[in-house]
Amino acid sequence: MIDNFQKNVNLTLVSDLIGMTPTSFCRYFKKRTKKSFHTVLNEIRIGHACKLLMEGKMSISGAAYDSGFNNISNFNEQFKKLKGISPSQYLKNRKDIPDRATINN
Repeated sequence: MIDNFQKNVNLTLVSDLIGMTPTSFCRYFKKRTKKSFHTVLNEIRIGHACKLLMEGKMSISGAAYDSGFNNISNFNEQFKKLKGISPSQYLKNRKDIPDRATINN
């Protein structure tokens, strides 16, 4: 998941790779992680998007697509579900925090 989160991750393909049915794989994955496969995948993707937004080099839509989301609406929904705020609010909050270099000078 870590190496391929930016790609279109297909549950059927993943389960086939390890020789399980999608249902069996989902049950196994949730038993081990206490989270669904898609929840963990979205957490990885949103974490990457946050990193990109914190760097300030990419727009929200750019971060969404670079993190493996295929549409902005789904990205916004998943971001808000995980972070409790919208990506634009996250970006605004980041801009409101002074840069460490500014603080140290």
